[in-house]
Amino acid sequence: MKNNLTTETTLHLKNYGPNMLYFGGNYSIEQYENGEWYQVPLPLDFNSRAYSSVAGEVFSQRFEVPAQLSVGKYRVMKDIDARGVTFTSSQRFDRIYLAVEFEVIGNE
Repeated sequence: MKNNLTTETTLHLKNYGPNMLYFGGNYSIEQYENGEWYQVPLPLDFNSRAYSSVAGEVFSQRFEVPAQLSVGKYRVMKDIDARGVTFTSSQRFDRIYLAVEFEVIGNE
Protein backbone atom coordinates (compact mmCIF):
# COMPACT_ATOMS: atom_id res chain seq x y z
CA MET A 1 0.00 0.00 0.00
CA LYS A 2 1.36 3.42 -0.92
CA ASN A 3 0.25 6.73 0.48
CA ASN A 4 0.31 10.26 -0.90
CA LEU A 5 1.41 11.95 2.32
CA THR A 6 4.98 12.99 2.96
CA THR A 7 6.01 12.91 6.61
CA GLU A 8 8.74 15.21 7.82
CA THR A 9 10.88 14.57 10.87
CA THR A 10 14.30 15.56 12.16
CA LEU A 11 17.47 13.50 12.44
CA HIS A 12 19.70 14.41 15.39
CA LEU A 13 23.39 13.53 15.42
CA LYS A 14 25.22 13.97 18.73
CA ASN A 15 29.01 13.88 18.69
CA TYR A 16 30.02 12.04 21.84
CA GLY A 17 33.66 12.79 20.94
CA PRO A 18 36.55 12.99 21.08
CA ASN A 19 36.97 13.30 17.27
CA MET A 20 35.73 16.05 15.00
CA LEU A 21 33.02 14.72 12.66
CA TYR A 22 32.61 15.80 9.02
CA PHE A 23 29.60 15.04 6.84
CA GLY A 24 27.37 16.35 4.09
CA GLY A 25 23.63 16.77 3.81
CA ASN A 26 23.23 13.48 1.95
CA TYR A 27 21.71 10.26 3.24
CA SER A 28 20.26 7.11 1.73
CA ILE A 29 17.21 5.00 2.52
CA GLU A 30 17.26 1.21 2.73
CA GLN A 31 14.35 -1.23 2.97
CA TYR A 32 14.41 -4.48 4.93
CA GLU A 33 13.10 -7.43 2.90
CA ASN A 34 13.64 -11.16 3.30
CA GLY A 35 16.26 -10.70 6.03
CA GLU A 36 18.40 -8.23 4.01
CA TRP A 37 18.74 -4.45 3.66
CA TYR A 38 18.42 -3.04 0.13
CA GLN A 39 19.00 0.56 -0.96
CA VAL A 40 15.82 2.22 -2.21
CA PRO A 41 16.44 3.96 -5.56
CA LEU A 42 14.91 7.35 -4.88
CA PRO A 43 15.64 10.70 -6.52
CA LEU A 44 16.72 12.42 -3.29
CA ASP A 45 17.86 16.04 -3.60
CA PHE A 46 20.61 17.26 -1.26
CA ASN A 47 22.59 20.42 -0.89
CA SER A 48 26.35 20.14 -1.37
CA ARG A 49 27.13 21.93 1.85
CA ALA A 50 29.71 20.40 4.21
CA TYR A 51 29.12 20.25 7.97
CA SER A 52 31.31 19.55 10.97
CA SER A 53 30.62 18.76 14.61
CA VAL A 54 32.91 19.05 17.62
CA ALA A 55 32.71 16.84 20.72
CA GLY A 56 29.45 17.36 22.62
CA GLU A 57 27.68 19.16 19.78
CA VAL A 58 24.30 18.11 18.33
CA PHE A 59 23.62 18.52 14.60
CA SER A 60 19.98 18.44 13.46
CA GLN A 61 18.79 17.80 9.90
CA ARG A 62 15.25 17.81 8.50
CA PHE A 63 14.30 14.54 6.84
CA GLU A 64 11.32 13.81 4.60
CA VAL A 65 10.00 10.27 4.44
CA PRO A 66 9.21 9.93 0.71
CA ALA A 67 5.51 9.43 -0.02
CA GLN A 68 6.23 6.66 -2.54
CA LEU A 69 7.55 4.23 0.09
CA SER A 70 5.31 1.20 0.52
CA VAL A 71 4.42 -0.34 3.88
CA GLY A 72 7.51 -1.88 5.46
CA LYS A 73 10.64 -1.51 7.58
CA TYR A 74 13.26 1.04 6.50
CA ARG A 75 16.37 2.80 7.74
CA VAL A 76 18.06 6.11 7.00
CA MET A 77 21.81 5.70 6.39
CA LYS A 78 24.30 8.53 6.81
CA ASP A 79 28.05 8.32 6.37
CA ILE A 80 30.36 10.44 8.50
CA ASP A 81 34.11 10.99 8.52
CA ALA A 82 35.93 11.20 11.86
CA ARG A 83 39.34 12.76 12.39
CA GLY A 84 41.60 12.64 15.40
CA VAL A 85 42.07 15.86 17.31
CA THR A 86 45.65 16.08 16.00
CA PHE A 87 44.64 15.67 12.33
CA THR A 88 47.25 16.35 9.66
CA SER A 89 46.80 16.08 5.91
CA SER A 90 48.76 12.78 5.91
CA GLN A 91 46.22 11.08 8.20
CA ARG A 92 43.23 9.28 6.76
CA PHE A 93 39.57 9.63 7.60
CA ASP A 94 37.72 6.87 9.42
CA ARG A 95 34.35 6.43 7.70
CA ILE A 96 31.44 5.69 10.02
CA TYR A 97 27.97 4.64 8.91
CA LEU A 98 25.02 5.57 11.12
CA ALA A 99 21.51 4.17 10.72
CA VAL A 100 18.09 4.95 12.18
CA GLU A 101 15.24 2.50 11.56
CA PHE A 102 11.62 3.47 10.91
CA GLU A 103 8.43 1.84 9.66
CA VAL A 104 5.86 2.89 7.11
CA ILE A 105 2.44 1.65 8.14
CA GLY A 106 -0.82 1.74 6.19
CA ASN A 107 -4.19 3.17 7.07
CA GLU A 108 -6.72 0.40 7.35
